[in-house]
Amino acid sequence: MSDSTGAIIRKAYDDFAKGNVPAVFAVFDPAITWHVPGHSPLSGEYTGHAQVGGFFQRTMEFSKGAFGIDVHNVLADQYLVIALVTVKAQRNGVSASFPEAHVWRLKNGKVTGSASIKATSGSCCRAPSPCARAKRSDRSAHPSLGRAQNWRATCSTISK
Repeated sequence: MSDSTGAIIRKAYDDFAKGNVPAVFAVFDPAITWHVPGHSPLSGEYTGHAQVGGFFQRTMEFSKGAFGIDVHNVLADQYLVIALVTVKAQRNGVSASFPEAHVWRLKNGKVTGSASIKATSGSCCRAPSPCARAKRSDRSAHPSLGRAQNWRATCSTISK
């Protein structure tokens, strides 16, 4: 692992966990691109500090502050860092956790891009996902969103 790029990303996760948002943004290039895959209300492409900050704010609003990231492994070279993480959140009283890979691009010690890759339930565990259970047992509601019209979109996001 490249000590400098891996250390930059590990410190950014640590600062985020402590609520030190200015320190997190200090390692983001002003023109950073942030990609969130899927079809959720937070999915999309965000560019620059203002849009990424808005994404962070909306994430915390949706989860009412019950959001966290457990970092398991960080793999790095000179320009690319991959963090294997578990994202934990709560919405409408329902807790969820999702294994993800976060891909970070760096240039001159600054993060220029970030993207999340969500693991499928089949690739990370043998237990059925909440989506599979919802498909089998109750097609009227999804445990993550609590809105009937969004359960299919959320399940397809998780399984991609």
